[in-house]
Amino acid sequence: MGVAFLITAVVYYLSRFKGLTNFAIVLFQFGANAALILNYYNNAGLNGPTYAIFLLWLFVSIAVIPRRQYLIWLPLNLLAMFGLFARDYYHPGWIVANYPDRATRFTDFGYTYVVIAALIIFVTLYIRRAYHHQAAELAAASELKNKLLSVLAHDLREPLSSIQGFLEVLTAESPDEEELRSIKLELLQRTRNASELLVNLLSRPVVS
Repeated sequence: MGVAFLITAVVYYLSRFKGLTNFAIVLFQFGANAALILNYYNNAGLNGPTYAIFLLWLFVSIAVIPRRQYLIWLPLNLLAMFGLFARDYYHPGWIVANYPDRATRFTDFGYTYVVIAALIIFVTLYIRRAYHHQAAELAAASELKNKLLSVLAHDLREPLSSIQGFLEVLTAESPDEEELRSIKLELLQRTRNASELLVNLLSRPVVS
């Protein structure tokens, strides 16, 4: 478990502070599985708690690696575990139970359970907190979008209504040259105002 914590700490540092996420994932998977295979052999095989740690590692992998890489790393975990099962089944004497007494074995299982439970709780709470944070950000973005659309609709209503009114006049009547020129100039000005309004709204920085 100490080696597992060390690998996790190194991987976290490489991913979070060095930006080496892909390398960190490779190190995380190969390093963890190698450590667990050695632990399985040195910690009584199926008579020890290593199979439960393999299950924990599967859970952590599902939580942290990108979904597109599931087909690479999840089978590696299962292959390592069931490979050890098969080795244990066909060669039952290759691992010697190395607990000196029952108290040591029960202590080992109890310690492993506490560590696994703590890591599951930590990862689950982290995922829940990240989910709620993302949901809050999405809600704020949606509220901001609704406010922007409301402002846009309000500010565009007046120039669009004016343009519509001028076009209705042109359709229903036959203004003389002077009136037609005046209407065209007014339409042009109203269109420019609406265009400037749109440019100002779209270029306005979003403050969260």
